[in-house]
Amino acid sequence: MKLGKSAKWLLIGVVLVMVLFVGVGITGYVWLNRYLAGEEFRTKVSQGVSDALGVKGQFEPFRWQGLSVYTPGFTATGPAASSVDRLSLREIHADIGFSAALHGKLEIPMLEIGQVLLSLKEVPASVPSAAVPDAPLAAAAPTPAAASKTADASSGQVRLGTIKVATLNMTWPKELGGGGSLSDLQVILKSGDNQTNTNWNVDAKGGTLGIALLPQLKVTEFTLRINSGRLYITRSEFRNGSNGVKGAVTASGEVGLGDYPDLDLQFNVAAFPLTPLLPEDWKPKLVGDLDSAFRLTRAATPNAPWKIEGKASLAGASLQGLPAQTYIAMGTQDARYKNLKFQTVSLDFTLTPARREARNIIIESQGCIRVEDGQIGDDVLGPPTDALSGTLKLGVPPGNLSLIPGARTQVFTEERGDYVWTVVQIGGTVSDVKEDLTPRLTGAAFNSVQETVQKNAGTVIDGAQKVLNNLFK
Repeated sequence: MKLGKSAKWLLIGVVLVMVLFVGVGITGYVWLNRYLAGEEFRTKVSQGVSDALGVKGQFEPFRWQGLSVYTPGFTATGPAASSVDRLSLREIHADIGFSAALHGKLEIPMLEIGQVLLSLKEVPASVPSAAVPDAPLAAAAPTPAAASKTADASSGQVRLGTIKVATLNMTWPKELGGGGSLSDLQVILKSGDNQTNTNWNVDAKGGTLGIALLPQLKVTEFTLRINSGRLYITRSEFRNGSNGVKGAVTASGEVGLGDYPDLDLQFNVAAFPLTPLLPEDWKPKLVGDLDSAFRLTRAATPNAPWKIEGKASLAGASLQGLPAQTYIAMGTQDARYKNLKFQTVSLDFTLTPARREARNIIIESQGCIRVEDGQIGDDVLGPPTDALSGTLKLGVPPGNLSLIPGARTQVFTEERGDYVWTVVQIGGTVSDVKEDLTPRLTGAAFNSVQETVQKNAGTVIDGAQKVLNNLFK
């Protein structure tokens, strides 16, 4: 069949259009790849991410393969009024979805980051918060919780789906809850609302946690929720990293992610060995397993101090090596005083950057000693920085004092219950505790012996005088 003249021209036209379409497509594809890999696009993306995180940062060059992109990293620093000190993301892979491009959106259903290095800092009170873009920082990963104000203003808003972080390392200063770190944590973040990127569910595992008061802990479970600028700890468990599986810590509560992060966290410590928590001089003296419940708080105001308040008790506790123990053991001829085994050890405590206090101290080794109404504290900031001061009521069975001259009549003068009591003054420093019981017992013994000698000497002199008087009548 022969084609007519008009049909031939129509066929030629279709072929030319197809060729032109393919040519335009190839040209557009090449142009698009060059644009996406170019400096202009990288600068725009860097600015958008920086604005969302409230930092100033830059991506390294992009490498595209289809709808996947890779960059060696993103490095940023926080301005003076930002909680971020430094942020580094390494080995970033992202899958891109362009279905929302017509609406000015960019979809990233999967974002994988090899390593996150994040260090936080205390925001100086003199720096106005307006210097930071209105976007809170996500504590567990770099991208969640961009402020809705920033997102709405951005025509190129990014919709995020799932973020996987192979390794997270994070540090924060002592001004924020006493300081601490997270190391080698594996994190998965799933968006709860990818329209605004302000609602995230976070699951983390592995790695270690270091916080004030406790040694390094292994992270066994750590589940968080980030919602509109606040971080909520929903489930968490940490195990003692230095002593196998013995000793566990659980935590819950919430943290504000603004310029001046507020804290309200509750911790529970179960069967945690006491020795790693003690100053070096005390480690060979006091042993036991710690149980504690305490709360860490901090107000969302410039230079607000953190505060830890709670209760603690010891199980299987024993004490040895104090001078008073040796003196009492010698005086009473009771070796139990050299290594006291306690059935009860409990106290309330408060810790702040300026002061540490222990209150309502109750300690008992049945048949040997009981402590009540103990109040001990030290001013961390005063000279010397660990100077102790406090008092406690000390009770011992009256029969145990029978061999210590003057102890019962001059030192332990109050009778109550099964014990006789005295008030002991505590001083010195944390590493060199001083108490006034030993010198008081020594002084009482000396006075008692001296009185006995003087009394006996008077009796001898009186007897001799009578004998002489009888001889010379």
